[in-house]
Amino acid sequence: MMRKRKGIFQGILAIGFLAIVSGCGSAPSAKQKPGLLAFYYPWYGTPYFSGQWRHWNEAGHNPDVINSLGFRDIGTTDYPYPDVYDSNDTMRIAWQLDLARRAGIDGFIVSWWGINSFEDNALKKVLAVDGETQAPLKIALYYEIVPGQNIADTISDITYINSNYFGLKNYLKYQGKPVLFVYGRAIFPSQWCTGDCPPGTPAVIDWSPVIKAFPNVIFVGDAMAYFMTDYSVPLLRNMGFQGIHIYNPVLDIKLGSDMSAAYGKFTGLAKKDGLLSALTVIPGYNDTNIGRTITSVVNRDNGKLYTMLANDALKTSPAPDWILITTFNEWHEGSEIEPSYQYGDQYIDLTKTLFQ
Repeated sequence: MMRKRKGIFQGILAIGFLAIVSGCGSAPSAKQKPGLLAFYYPWYGTPYFSGQWRHWNEAGHNPDVINSLGFRDIGTTDYPYPDVYDSNDTMRIAWQLDLARRAGIDGFIVSWWGINSFEDNALKKVLAVDGETQAPLKIALYYEIVPGQNIADTISDITYINSNYFGLKNYLKYQGKPVLFVYGRAIFPSQWCTGDCPPGTPAVIDWSPVIKAFPNVIFVGDAMAYFMTDYSVPLLRNMGFQGIHIYNPVLDIKLGSDMSAAYGKFTGLAKKDGLLSALTVIPGYNDTNIGRTITSVVNRDNGKLYTMLANDALKTSPAPDWILITTFNEWHEGSEIEPSYQYGDQYIDLTKTLFQ
């Protein structure tokens, strides 16, 4: 069964509309300039490389059907340039890494779905191609899901990750320790899937046994939404997470939050609790072409949204340790900055301009 993200609204809306955050920020010094990372998805497959379509056929789309403009029927908002691709294609990987360097991106946070999964095998190629370059990016993993809500399986997963990836020169480290980002679904599963959760899905999975088992790893947990931080950040801190991030601020934006204030509150909470922090920016969002019952659109406004969020994140005080781009290539949700026929290289070039 193809793995996919459910709408970000499904779980978070059930928690209720907490108070919209407030605060203000000022420009950081040059020494405080945060690292720039982008979420990266290695889950795309074509018959030519992988023997089957993967993810391009999301929600019943048929990539073998080609319209009069020469575009395939794919489960995306925009259309990738120059065409669909396979995440195992090392030439495409090299091109993506070059684009990221051109944009001034320091590294990728790579979606990871288990030992020897399609994404795990593609990750090996990303790391290998990246490691051969003269200016390799830093690669971190995004731990997406706790198998069967069994934390013992997560310990086995991270034992594997530790053996295979954490020691690599191009794996992202903070003060010499490897960094592992953890998605909200793996921490707050019933809040993420509210509406169609399997029976017995827990509200919270306690990560403290995992974090205690790997004292030399920096765990950065997803606090789900900026308006949820009064609830989620204390839980993450008490489990032992050393850092916090938000995967996608789309709900905060839809609610009309003052993102400058939201960013300031978030990094302030992190500093107060002695946590690392990462602020997230998006170019836009549109998940209306993948069969979701709850969908959302946040207009890119020709780069104005991305520019506003980037400027707010960069002036936030206390300054974050990282700024995260959601995303480099999550085509299903229309949050990609990778070149498309709709936008060309606009968001690669804009990233360079905004974060240089």
